[in-house]
Amino acid sequence: MNNKRIYQRYECDIKIKLYHKDLEQDILLHGKGINISQGGILFYSLASLKIDTKCSVYFKLKEESKLIIKEGKVLRVNDPDKSKFTFVKKTENIYAMQFNNILSIEELNKLIN
Repeated sequence: MNNKRIYQRYECDIKIKLYHKDLEQDILLHGKGINISQGGILFYSLASLKIDTKCSVYFKLKEESKLIIKEGKVLRVNDPDKSKFTFVKKTENIYAMQFNNILSIEELNKLIN
């Protein structure tokens, strides 16, 4: 089987803030992570985003007051009805976002531990 993933994924249960520009205005959205890697995050949200939407994700570290900000774009939008993630409500969407610059190992460890 050919696995195209470069980075290992880790389950995560972290709240995120997501910003994207719509008509020259920053829009704040909230979501929650499903899994994360150095290269991106799979999350769910009430947001209505399209593939290739450029956005920024803000992660707050649990033990620190520091924010990690990652810019990237939406690669994929999944229908929750066709998903194996039964905890995602029918009113929410599942998004795969690729980061422009990878998370460092240290940042990733702080987010998943």
